[in-house]
Amino acid sequence: VDLFASPKAMLPRRNGAVGLNYIHHSRVYAWKTKTADTNETSYAFGIIRVFAGEFARIGFLKKGVDVFHQPLPSWSESWRVSSPTVIKMIASGKAVQIGWLMDGDELEFNKSCVLPSGEGTPSQSFSEIFPDRRFVVAGFMDATHIRLRPSYLSDEGMDQVFADLPLSVQNIISGEGWQATVGKALADPDLRVLRRSILGVPRWKDSCDHKSTDGGVGRLPKSWQPIVEARRLLG
Repeated sequence: VDLFASPKAMLPRRNGAVGLNYIHHSRVYAWKTKTADTNETSYAFGIIRVFAGEFARIGFLKKGVDVFHQPLPSWSESWRVSSPTVIKMIASGKAVQIGWLMDGDELEFNKSCVLPSGEGTPSQSFSEIFPDRRFVVAGFMDATHIRLRPSYLSDEGMDQVFADLPLSVQNIISGEGWQATVGKALADPDLRVLRRSILGVPRWKDSCDHKSTDGGVGRLPKSWQPIVEARRLLG
């Protein structure tokens, strides 16, 4: 039964519905799988986007609720617009949440095979032209794709050089960005999600905990590695 005119996240209102556009964060899930060639155990990854516009409806505005880990109702828009594979794995108990991502998070890759390719031969890939391996989350396009932009690159001041680049590489720098497939990008065994201190140093421990204004303990977000968390939680 079609409840809304659009497959996008919607919030019902009198005489219609309004779109949910602002994504507060995306929860990252992992589950065990088998490689097709060697039948060895590996890990698959997926996301569920959590929309701020339905926080009140699903009870996320109540005091003490951890919006990054509180279970999502199965009737929420976050579930409705998620990948059926991810929902199936969570419902079956095979998938666990291993972390979360937000706009502005820094992702550091070390394997060039995961990085986006440019036009032409594989030697024209982005990683061959630029040594930059750090990207910033710039949006969650849909249930299976995430937009990433280079952390240290800009087209400013490189008019002639920029004009000579493959169009797809130009688009990554100043256009739509790298529209990465979640399952492929997060499966990079060297991927690190970096959260930095005020001095720019990656924060890896909870030792930076601070007292919140209401007397409780508030933890600052720390850096993490998807493959490491998957192994820790799934074995």
